[in-house]
Amino acid sequence: MNYTIGELSKIMNVSIHTLRYYDNEGLLPFVQRKPNGQRIFTHRDLIFLNTIECLKSTGMPLKEIKQYIEWCIEGMPTVPQRYELFLERKAIVEEQIAQMQKILATINYKCDFYKKAIETASYFLLPVLALFHSKYIFRQRYKSMHKKTDIHSECLFFVKY
Repeated sequence: MNYTIGELSKIMNVSIHTLRYYDNEGLLPFVQRKPNGQRIFTHRDLIFLNTIECLKSTGMPLKEIKQYIEWCIEGMPTVPQRYELFLERKAIVEEQIAQMQKILATINYKCDFYKKAIETASYFLLPVLALFHSKYIFRQRYKSMHKKTDIHSECLFFVKY
């Protein structure tokens, strides 16, 4: 199936300007053109664009993405390099997920904290609770730096006491 630049833009939620930029930079090497110069995108281009956007969302610079595209064009001899590249990206994303899980744990704790304050109408205790919370945060940061416990068990410990 063939797509116009506008259709591909809508499907992939990428601006037309970005698609033109990627094409001009050689990131979409198989884009064909009609005699009038209009770009014709195929399913293969859609797959490349999906991979480009995936790599870009991991923080990979376009220069490195272009290297990946060049490896794809070179074919089978570059499969080991492409595999290593994706292993590196996977490790980066796993670290980002771990960081986001820590952030989510803190947000969940704060939601529970304020929900309990609302349910018990203990607004007047918030300054006291904030003091205990600051001690909890210090303990949480210290232990996570020393890898003695995870944030979830710390949250459970604090909620108990």
